[in-house]
Amino acid sequence: MLEGYGGDFDKLNDKNLIKKFLSGLPNEINMTKISDVLISDYKAEDENESGISGVVLLAESHISIHTYPKKQFAVADVFSCNEFESKKVIDLMKTKFNFEKVKDRLVVREYEKN
Repeated sequence: MLEGYGGDFDKLNDKNLIKKFLSGLPNEINMTKISDVLISDYKAEDENESGISGVVLLAESHISIHTYPKKQFAVADVFSCNEFESKKVIDLMKTKFNFEKVKDRLVVREYEKN
C-alpha cells in the first residue's frame, strides 16, 4: 500500500498518464496484465476530494490508484500473491508523479492450507 505526498497537480490530474502508469507497471514488476486499464474521473461536491481512479487486473491480483490532485496526494495498492520489488514501485511512482515523499506499508498475506 502506497501513499504519495506533494505530487504534481497536472500529473495527478492526467488520465492518460495514469493509464500509462497502470498499463506499464505490471511489466516493470514481472506481473501479468489480464485486463485493460479502467480509468474513472470523479467530481466530488468538495473539489479537494475529486480525482482520478484507475485499476488493472493481474493474473496475480490487481493494481489500483486513486489521485487527489488538489491535495497533491494519491494512494495506490499493488495487491499480489507473488513477491515483487516494492522499492521499484515506490521509485516509479515518485518519478511518474513527482512526489516529494512516498510512504509504503507491506502486508503479507498467507494462504493457510487445511
